Amino acid sequence: MAHGNSLRALRKVLQNIDDDEIAGLEIPTGIPYVMKLDESLEVVEADYLGDPAAAAAAAEAVARQAG
Repeated sequence: MAHGNSLRALRKVLQNIDDDEIAGLEIPTGIPYVMKLDESLEVVEADYLGDPAAAAAAAEAVARQAG
């Protein structure tokens, strides 16, 4: 289990997300984020496990909690 900020840091590095975009990235609680990496550890696929609409709704709920 990890905190949203540590998960943001990992995604920023692994997915080359810029500073402006990462600041607005909401991480939904309790929904695994799965990354498939190639031989050189580059991300080739990444998405939340399960229903994409549920993940989007959970991320929105996190954003509302933050105010």
